[in-house]
Amino acid sequence: MNTSTGAASADNRYVDDDQLAALTVELDGSGLDDEITHNVQRKDPSDVLVDIAEETNAELIVIGLRRRTPVGKLILGSQAQRVLLDANCPVLAVKAPLRA
Repeated sequence: MNTSTGAASADNRYVDDDQLAALTVELDGSGLDDEITHNVQRKDPSDVLVDIAEETNAELIVIGLRRRTPVGKLILGSQAQRVLLDANCPVLAVKAPLRA
């Protein structure tokens, strides 16, 4: 799932059409059963993810984590934490590798 609230004129976390096409090709060649959801919603991304998981009867949600300062967590909240607490299915959180 790739979603944005549409609040910013250019959200660099929201993939463009070329990135989406490249991801589709990569996933098609992987042999995995996948479905890409790519939309702009006026809801928090965590709410969108939990809603989609419920609608599709997802067996597992996999989310990526990134390091944030305590102040960053306080000001921006934690989408990952909300998914972990609100999802009705298991959630696997994958930490990003350390950058050199």
